[in-house]
Amino acid sequence: MTTTKLKQLHSSFPVNPILAVPAFLAGYIKHSGTGTTDIVNYCRQAGLRESEFIQDEDFRVIIWRKSSKMDEPQFVPDAERIIKSGTQDEPQNESQKTTYRRCRVLLETIISKPYLMKEELGKQLGVSESTIKRDIDKLRKTYRITWIGPTIGGRWEVERLK
Repeated sequence: MTTTKLKQLHSSFPVNPILAVPAFLAGYIKHSGTGTTDIVNYCRQAGLRESEFIQDEDFRVIIWRKSSKMDEPQFVPDAERIIKSGTQDEPQNESQKTTYRRCRVLLETIISKPYLMKEELGKQLGVSESTIKRDIDKLRKTYRITWIGPTIGGRWEVERLK
């Protein structure tokens, strides 16, 4: 068995069948030979670089994290169109102008860094998490803003409402 074949469906011969059978019956193992393909598929679904299987004296699996460049703005298809399509005339009074500008920066930040949670967004914009929640509610009048996935490891999706 080569490490390349581990990324495809393959047969599996457990080293200790006495432990493998109860693990299968308890539901910890779905099918023989699918563990490594599950790892590859989960990494792909999470948008991670493909995992690596290394066989030397021992067997190792490398599961890559998201890039360390995540704090830099990332290209988001149609981001510019999403932002421009939601623009409106800037409000006149100073309080409304401040809120408008903050909401605009918030929207741009959510689009360029979709993995930031509300608390992190608040820190970046220098406001409280409750202010971020209120601003997101205001933005939801024009955009469909949705948090997708788990609390940690999820992401924002933004779509202009019709």
